[in-house]
Formats: sequence, structure tokens, C-alpha cells
Amino acid sequence: MEEKMGKKWLFLLAMLVFCRSGYAVCAGEPKLYDINGGFEKGVEVTKYEGEYRKWAEQGIKLPEVWVRPYGWYPNCPDWTLEVVTDEKAAHSGKNFLKMTGTIYYQDDRWYVLEIKENYEITVKVWAKDPNRATFKVMFYQYTVNEEVAKGSVPAPRSIQSSPVLINEAAVPEWKQYTAKYVVPKAVPQVRRVNIVLIGNGTWFDDVEVEIK
Repeated sequence: MEEKMGKKWLFLLAMLVFCRSGYAVCAGEPKLYDINGGFEKGVEVTKYEGEYRKWAEQGIKLPEVWVRPYGWYPNCPDWTLEVVTDEKAAHSGKNFLKMTGTIYYQDDRWYVLEIKENYEITVKVWAKDPNRATFKVMFYQYTVNEEVAKGSVPAPRSIQSSPVLINEAAVPEWKQYTAKYVVPKAVPQVRRVNIVLIGNGTWFDDVEVEIK
């Protein structure tokens, strides 16, 4: 009896650790994910690296050492992206992002996060723009068909866009914008999402994603 109880507690403890690890969404427990939404972590990309050369060949002008916010990647033919370090100008922390074009978030932990139908995803974004240009927030959705979902066919996932969650003209002062998205019940099934920011000289800070 004691041995069975011990195994039960070990199982419950393992599930608790898994649910809080950032790799799972547990029923009834909203999970706030670290997506470097304050842009405090950066990656230095030099002119000798493939990522740098890829953009330079497409006509993007970059400094010799370009700092890309960790986990965030440009995804359009023409863009400008600058991590600005100015504690007085940032909404919080030391940095904020000033960008034109489209970027999305992706890292190893986020890649393995599996999304299921009826999950509710809340997105919060602080933004501003002295010129009051329009910005957008949306998701890239990755889907699988029924056979893949059952595990019988190891087919690649396809990508599609979600409806635009936020489509606003930013104001000159920092303002928080919030949207909720419920993962649809659909065929093919949605299994993964990436948050996407679309700016036009927009300043972004404190981007948050919560899933329950």
C-alpha cells in the first residue's frame, strides 16, 4: 500500500513539474510564456554569418554587428528593426523594439508547445508611435490533418494565418492593447502558433502571451 502511494505521489509531482516547465498547458491553469517580450535579451549577428548575409543579399541595410532580439525573426522582403536601449523611453526595463515590417517569435521551447482546440490565448502588447501609424498583431497557425493527428502518418505541418487579433492606429504615448483568441475546432487541426507583430515605425514593449 505504501509503495503504491509513493508511486502515486511521484507521478503527481512529475506532472506538476511538467505543467510548470513551459512545455505544457495544464487544464484550468493559465500559463504566461516568456517570449522575450521586453526585448531585453539580444543576439549579436555579424556580417560573417549566414543570417546576416541572407538579409544583406536582399537589400536590407544592417550595421556590421546587428542585434536581433532573441527569439524574434523578420519575415518579409523589406523591414527595419532596432532594439533601442533607453530606460527613460522604454515602457519598462531598458529596451524596446522599433520596427517596420513583420516579425514572429520562435524558440526551441515554443516549438514543442502543443496547442489544442478551445485553448484560449490572450495577447497583450504595449505600443506607441508619434506618427500614429497602424500596427497589427496576429498568429501563424501550424496545422495537421486527421491522419497525422492520430499519429499514423508522419506528414509535415502546413502553415496558415489566424484572423488579425489587433489592428490599431498607435498613439504617441505607451498604451496596452489586448486580444483573446480561441483555437478553433477545425480540420486540419491547429497544433502550434507563433505570435506575429506587424509594424510601421511602431514601438513595441512588454509583449505577453498567456494560454489556458
